[in-house]
Amino acid sequence: MLTNTLNEKTQQPYNDRVKSVLYNRILIFLGFLGIFDSGVLTIAAFFGGNVPCGPLHGCEVVAQDPTSHLLLGVPNAFIGLLGYALLTLIACAREYVGFDDPNLTKAAIAFSGIGFLVSIGLQYLAFFRIKAFCPWCFTSAVDMTLTLVFTLMLAKIVMKKPIEVEGQPRPSEPSPKVKPSYIVPILAVVTFGGLGYEAISMQGQGAIVVDTPQQLITQMEDPSGHVINPGGKVTVVEFGDLVCPFCHELYPQVENIVNQSHGQIRFIFHNFPLYTNPEHKDALPAAFLSEILNEKGQFFNFVNAVYTTPPDKKTKMVTLDQIFNICSSLGYDPTKLQARLVAMAQNPNNTDPAFLAVKKDLALAAKLGVDATPTYYVFAPGQPEEMAQNDSILKILAEPAIHKYWGSPAKQ
Repeated sequence: MLTNTLNEKTQQPYNDRVKSVLYNRILIFLGFLGIFDSGVLTIAAFFGGNVPCGPLHGCEVVAQDPTSHLLLGVPNAFIGLLGYALLTLIACAREYVGFDDPNLTKAAIAFSGIGFLVSIGLQYLAFFRIKAFCPWCFTSAVDMTLTLVFTLMLAKIVMKKPIEVEGQPRPSEPSPKVKPSYIVPILAVVTFGGLGYEAISMQGQGAIVVDTPQQLITQMEDPSGHVINPGGKVTVVEFGDLVCPFCHELYPQVENIVNQSHGQIRFIFHNFPLYTNPEHKDALPAAFLSEILNEKGQFFNFVNAVYTTPPDKKTKMVTLDQIFNICSSLGYDPTKLQARLVAMAQNPNNTDPAFLAVKKDLALAAKLGVDATPTYYVFAPGQPEEMAQNDSILKILAEPAIHKYWGSPAKQ
């Protein structure tokens, strides 16, 4: 019995060393994964590239939000890159120097703990404030969480007390040298090769493929009457769905800012009905109706009325019946409007001007990569163009470089 106990106790250091090697090599892998993930986002942040992000473009939404540059205007991704590089260096030092240095492990616990808290905080902001999902940011958060977990598991081994045999503490001995694996050079080649590939892929990309902000504005300018304050110095472009609840909530706030600007903010509206969404079944006819009313200069009267009409309590959206009532209040015969809509639906080669106007807006949105409503583009003198979705537009309009055009009349 005593012999078995002694064998177990003397075998334990060997088992611990095996686990140490395994855990540390997992940490090396997680470190290089974090370098690649945060490195791709850093390249995109500094050079204006797009990262593969899925159909909702949550990466761009998160990157455009002010919370993506929390420390002295430096992109969060770059700070994350530095953190992962440091953690990877610590893990590599263990691989080549030894596995039982408690100081390296304490440093790793501190840095990975801070990284974990920051990652969780950024995910909270993304989900609940920005209301967007960035898979790269989420992957980084999972990576940092696993890094903290395996660092703590490693620490449990490295920092344990010396084993006692027959009541006497066994002096701690240096671990026998472990032959370093090829994991570090292999992962380094794969990681930095991947970053190089992503950098080349993103070269010349931007959120929208145009050469200058003025060219982008030119593409979005609408000669058909969807413009308020055509001489404004700041341009705000909205792609909106007339039955979208988020558009319904934000449009009056943006319109109020435009009205406060004393002509300094030019506002352009483009129809982007989400007609493929079953819940937005009334979006397309509403867009057609807006263009029909635009033929007699009633576009913004119609849009303002739609966005200020209390939505249906059940669907949380303005219904088509309510929209026809708005048309009636503006002097239009709902029966004639319905007949025109039916004619559009029955004609596959539609040449109706209202149909063509909406088609043109949808084509422009597709060209620019718009896929959600409301989507805004903001252009201010001397400032880079900015894209916003949902209430992040209010944060952009509150930035000092833009706020001065509407918040302080004396400075205009």
